Amino acid sequence: MGSELRLAVCFFDQRVFYAVGEIGKPDPILRIGSHEFNFSIADAFRSSDQMKIEGVYAILKAIKQEFPITDLQVITLPIHECWATFPKLVQEDPTEREAHLGILMYGVERSSLGVTWHELSNRDYRLMVVRDSRIMNAFSRMGELVTKTAYNSECDTGSKWYSLHRTTGNYMTICSYPGLISVSSYVLGKLRGATMIRFEVLDDLPFLWEFSAQRLRWMKGLHEQILFYGIQARHIQDRLVTLLDSSADMITLDSLKVMGLNVEEETYNFELSQAFPAIIHAAS
Repeated sequence: MGSELRLAVCFFDQRVFYAVGEIGKPDPILRIGSHEFNFSIADAFRSSDQMKIEGVYAILKAIKQEFPITDLQVITLPIHECWATFPKLVQEDPTEREAHLGILMYGVERSSLGVTWHELSNRDYRLMVVRDSRIMNAFSRMGELVTKTAYNSECDTGSKWYSLHRTTGNYMTICSYPGLISVSSYVLGKLRGATMIRFEVLDDLPFLWEFSAQRLRWMKGLHEQILFYGIQARHIQDRLVTLLDSSADMITLDSLKVMGLNVEEETYNFELSQAFPAIIHAAS
């Protein structure tokens, strides 16, 4: 019997990125690729545009025909989610939980909301991730390809880095999308905190970072590594470098070597820093 194969998929703007990996192998990556559309993938899923969603599905179906995929990992888009940290007691009390959710998502039908909870390094707190089930129904088309499918929030990506490298100490990930960055902090692979920062123009990002850091102390904490990936990852690093821990190792994940993967380098017609979430989920 051959090895089980995993397909991991992420999205940035008009591109879908994918990676195929052999589960449990020391050098797992078999294929890395991308396809560009003429529309915003985030908007296509938000509006449940069936024709466009079928276009995305067709790309993954073609990969499935080439590789006997048994496991699909989809990295969902932060712009479709809401993240908030609450005391563990709120999660455990149904009345409190629903009251906080109602305030956070005021005006949105409860029946259209899906909620997942993430454990944090501080066990007294939990991160709540809220998704619109109507958007997730559009994503579910991809899940028809295999029997096992997982939909991972972007804040899960950093934990995969730990799974692969067993990084000691604290580290931070900064993932950039059009008009948004997601920021997550980890302690020995355990999520410490996560947030999103939206911006209209890149020059505003340092001010918005400072504003968020005033409320979220972990953003000003010490980190041994700060990992940058996504759209214009190096530009984001340049904008934020003076606001980050100066002792940290700043790493832009734009090559397989930097990612720590033993894969023969190829010439790609896309930025590997955008494919990183798919690559790390396929590899770990």
